[in-house]
Amino acid sequence: MPRDVRAVELIGAPGSGKSSIAAALGGLPGVVVLKDHLAADLPVLAWSTAAAGRLLLTRPPHGVPRSRWVAWLGRSRAAPAMVRRRLAAGAGVVVLDQGPAYTLGRMGGTAVGNPAVARWSRARVAECRRLLDAVILLDGDTAVLAERIRSRAKPHRAETLTADMAVAYLERERATIRTIGETLAAAGVPIVHLDAARPLAENIAAAMALLGDRA
Repeated sequence: MPRDVRAVELIGAPGSGKSSIAAALGGLPGVVVLKDHLAADLPVLAWSTAAAGRLLLTRPPHGVPRSRWVAWLGRSRAAPAMVRRRLAAGAGVVVLDQGPAYTLGRMGGTAVGNPAVARWSRARVAECRRLLDAVILLDGDTAVLAERIRSRAKPHRAETLTADMAVAYLERERATIRTIGETLAAAGVPIVHLDAARPLAENIAAAMALLGDRA
């Protein structure tokens, strides 16, 4: 694991504790959580989106609105510049929540059978290798994740599904997370696996330890 951690991304299925860990890390001195863009990010987001060219016209994955597909294309390419902006502004560590790894996972199925999207995805994976010092991957038993979603105050779409449909949905989410984790690991990105079934405090402590003295 690299000692000089500057950029880390959190990925995990719903109910895995990702948002809680991001919030805890964001409360540390010197740590900036990057999830939503700022007004200053708009130029690079616009440029990154325009640079996608004909990929903007690609049919999105089933159930994904074209507007979201376009946003994914822009955010995935803009991520390095957005991280550099936070570091230049004084952040010791940038923690990405729904960053390029998350986005590539969402776009992954579209790369199958589409050479242009596949090339784009490979280029973004290479950028992740250069950008990310580590990816924290949270995964756990589907039943545990489903129970957490049902019991927490934060609303989620899985709450509107039947029990069987919710399990199927979470299994797909877990598979997506594992697939992008394997892809990034093969490219040389360090992956830190955390068991979402463990107490949240333990996973927060493990994530904090990863940041070390940079925070």
